[in-house]
Amino acid sequence: FQEKLTQKAKRLADSLNDILKERQLPLFAAQFGSLWKLKFKEELQYGELIFTLMREKGIHIWDGFPCFITEAHTDSEINTII
Repeated sequence: FQEKLTQKAKRLADSLNDILKERQLPLFAAQFGSLWKLKFKEELQYGELIFTLMREKGIHIWDGFPCFITEAHTDSEINTII
């Protein structure tokens, strides 16, 4: 069960990190087990607005707090986050 959740979180973080690196954005997704978190590589003025924009797109995420993948998250929902 936990390995499946870890794989989902790893896919999410790896995909996000590939996109962020490709676009040369100063963010990365840290991940351990089913936990993941968006982190800034440097201080960005108004950087926290990314969380507001995500909520506007229907992805509820708290500014600077860790997130967890649960059994309830579908592959389609993970793709939406990515």
